[in-house]
Amino acid sequence: LDDAGLEAVGRGQAAAAAADAAGDPTLVGAGPRSVVLRSPAGRALALGELALERGLVRARPNVVFPWAVREGKVA
Repeated sequence: LDDAGLEAVGRGQAAAAAADAAGDPTLVGAGPRSVVLRSPAGRALALGELALERGLVRARPNVVFPWAVREGKVA
């Protein structure tokens, strides 16, 4: 996730994910996939799903960890 994606996930909102985030993007087209949403440093921020929406891979958080709200803020 980029900075805007981190902020969105910290607020419980969907964010664009890199196409390679899903491993094989064709798998996402088969339906939502459960994932751990992580910061660039690898820290778990939320549990959610990757879904294909209008040809783009979107990360949709279902459970946001409290520290993600703080980390997701852009300084």
